[in-house]
Amino acid sequence: MSESIPLRLGARVVFTDRWAGRLSGFEIDEEWEVLNVLVTDGFIRPVTVKLPFDKATWDSERVSFAEATSKQAFAREVPPVAAPARPVTAKTAVSIPGGRLTGALVDSDSRRAEELLLALGGTLHRAPVDQVTFSGKEILVAARADSLARYYRDDAIEQALSDAIARSRAIPADEGREVEVVVRNGAALISGNVRTKQALDTLKNAVSGVPEAADVVMDIVDDLTLESEIAQALLRAGVSRGSEIYPRSALGEVRLFGFAQSAEAAAEAVRAAARVSGLRSVHDRIEVPARAAATA
Repeated sequence: MSESIPLRLGARVVFTDRWAGRLSGFEIDEEWEVLNVLVTDGFIRPVTVKLPFDKATWDSERVSFAEATSKQAFAREVPPVAAPARPVTAKTAVSIPGGRLTGALVDSDSRRAEELLLALGGTLHRAPVDQVTFSGKEILVAARADSLARYYRDDAIEQALSDAIARSRAIPADEGREVEVVVRNGAALISGNVRTKQALDTLKNAVSGVPEAADVVMDIVDDLTLESEIAQALLRAGVSRGSEIYPRSALGEVRLFGFAQSAEAAAEAVRAAARVSGLRSVHDRIEVPARAAATA
């Protein structure tokens, strides 16, 4: 699955032999595909080379070339993409007063820039490329500065959400440990298990006040709801006929108690319960009559 990965101006560049230089710019075509990157090394007499972006992998901290040495790169033995392209660097003028280009969010599959990253008043903001045009060498942003969404790195959003959960005294530590926060492309998924609906509401309140997290999906199941959904699943599976089975959940760890008319009915109850989303594990504590168990 593709994701938008920050291509940050100033990021360090690594080759097969060593770290060498920093990302000083990149070249885009009319469809905003990044064709080449500009790598600059040296202080007194800096040298800049143009390298093909399709030979690189990247994250917010680095750009990596796994098939070239630094010597090959700076000897210009790695040919760039030869196509019409527009270079953008930290020196590229931005129409928003005080705005400065710091990079772009680039799709990992298409390698197209989807949003530009702009520094405004000490904070980073996202400018969708469909709101950006060029006038000569200047970037024109159609949106006002105060309407641009803030940009936070995924790990910063994860940490902010995790801290908010940890700070909430109404959420016991053992419940907090069963809650997982994952952020991809700025969207957060919070999943796991809690004991009660009240705990679920507390969790929602705790994360709702996190300014870094604008897009949060909650996939939290409380024990009572989980028990009810498993009971319905057992009913739909027909295992309740001639049996009396009931679930008990402790933070998503489910145990099935009661009795079944046969070993196969007990096994089917376990299978039906396991298909319910939100549980962490299911354990069979079902009693089977000795005669039924012997003849099953």
